[in-house]
Amino acid sequence: MLCPNCREDGISTSTEICPHCGVYIPSAMRDMLPIGTMLRQETYRIDGILGRGGFGITYQAFHLKLAKPVAIKEYYPQDFAIRNTRNGELKIRTTYDEAYQRSRERCIHEGRILANIHHENIVRVHDL
Repeated sequence: MLCPNCREDGISTSTEICPHCGVYIPSAMRDMLPIGTMLRQETYRIDGILGRGGFGITYQAFHLKLAKPVAIKEYYPQDFAIRNTRNGELKIRTTYDEAYQRSRERCIHEGRILANIHHENIVRVHDL
């Protein structure tokens, strides 16, 4: 797996301290979906973390039906939502519900636009 802090590759999933940067991996991954999480009725499997920003987390994943690696961008605005560690679901902070919904719709709209663009330097969107 990749270290969520320095992106060092090849770290065992049982490792707690990154041997490259020294970050405590469980804390760095607290808001992220666990490795092995299945999405969309067993279509995608989360294999690692590629990066995270203020509005989302990008995962290294595998499309099981097509047998190919993919990247999955999870809409996760840190200011509006927190993850339920028991079931992995996002809980929207009540005071931010309207802002979350507006921002989510913008994200989906951008995804639809990207899905219609075919260029070698732009990521292909296969699912929303």
